[in-house]
Amino acid sequence: MTLSKLFMVARWEFTEKIRTKAFVVALFVTPLISVSFMVIPMLLINKENDETKTYAIYDATEQLTKTVIDSLHSKYILKDGKPMYDIVPAVGTNIDKVITEYKQRILNEEFEGIFIIPQNIVKERKAMYYSTNVASEQDISNVSSEIEGVFIDNQLRGNNVDIYKFKEITRSVKLDRIKITRDGKSEGSDFLKQYISVFFALFLIFFLISSTGQALVRSLLEEKSNRIMEVLLSSCSARELMFGKLLGLGGLGLVQGGVWGLLAIIGGSQFGMQVALTAHLPITLLFAALGYMFYASLMIGIGSTVTTEQEAQNITGYIILLAVMPLVLIISFLANPNGTLAKVLTYIPFLTPSVMPARIAVQTPELWEILLSIALMIVSIIGVIYISSKIFTVGILSYGKRLTLAEVWHLLKAKG
Repeated sequence: MTLSKLFMVARWEFTEKIRTKAFVVALFVTPLISVSFMVIPMLLINKENDETKTYAIYDATEQLTKTVIDSLHSKYILKDGKPMYDIVPAVGTNIDKVITEYKQRILNEEFEGIFIIPQNIVKERKAMYYSTNVASEQDISNVSSEIEGVFIDNQLRGNNVDIYKFKEITRSVKLDRIKITRDGKSEGSDFLKQYISVFFALFLIFFLISSTGQALVRSLLEEKSNRIMEVLLSSCSARELMFGKLLGLGGLGLVQGGVWGLLAIIGGSQFGMQVALTAHLPITLLFAALGYMFYASLMIGIGSTVTTEQEAQNITGYIILLAVMPLVLIISFLANPNGTLAKVLTYIPFLTPSVMPARIAVQTPELWEILLSIALMIVSIIGVIYISSKIFTVGILSYGKRLTLAEVWHLLKAKG
């Protein structure tokens, strides 16, 4: 195998792909879309109301309504000075008839909903809310919190308890979470920072594998379909072509990962997340590179056997499912990064590139664990490259017929 030819193929793959509009667009649009999926829902949830919402309230105790209304009107005010909530007392002596009547009025869009405070609320500690939309969490929470607060104040007065002293005594204690690193240093942290750092590690590796891996398989399929493969093989060997493609697209993936990492740091600095992201960026990029080599080597071997776009999509889809699996377990990693599940998954080569950076972002494992996982990935990459190279040498010249499992098995047993 000639290194000059290998690097020539790598340079060609890199320069051809990096100059395409699709790559440039994906380089910036992909993180923008991904961030939008996380940020926009949060902004919409926290978006202030711009119009007064009307609710009905039925208070069977006849003790809470006025105070609740006054409290809501003073606490929640729109920008134009109007109250955010217009609370209308429901009149009636039979709770069932009131509910029946207001159900219809809610359906007629006279009210957003009705809050029902039953006579036995002191004993049962339960109220009801009827509406066509019970998912308006912020508004429902605001009104129900006021009802609860007024109810508790009434109970305190009824039992001759000083309300102000009670609230002072029961005022919550803020807990500052301080993470101790392996070198004995301390740094402020919280759930959001931990979540963002873990999600970033998993997100970066997943998109590198999915984007570059799919590009690799599509490139093979296109060159086979156009018969360019035969021209390329007239100038270099199959193994030189395979390693050149891996190296060229690997460089493309590192450029992509580096840009995304830089964008993440810039964005994180705006929300106080810069330290959480930069602290583990080098090790995350290392495992991203190892993950790319492992998955790309696997895809180039299997992908060389495909003959149609549908086959390529099916193969890459199943492989990418393995890479995305740790995203499902993100909460488990946060809760117990050194637990049995996390440790077992760390030493499965398909999951190592994602799981180990996620563990490091939360609670750095022992150095020997990190080194062992790196060694495992290197050995796995060598093994996959050996297998894929045997399949690749035959698969790239198979037209119209995909290699069967029996044929692949014979290739792997063959010497040389």
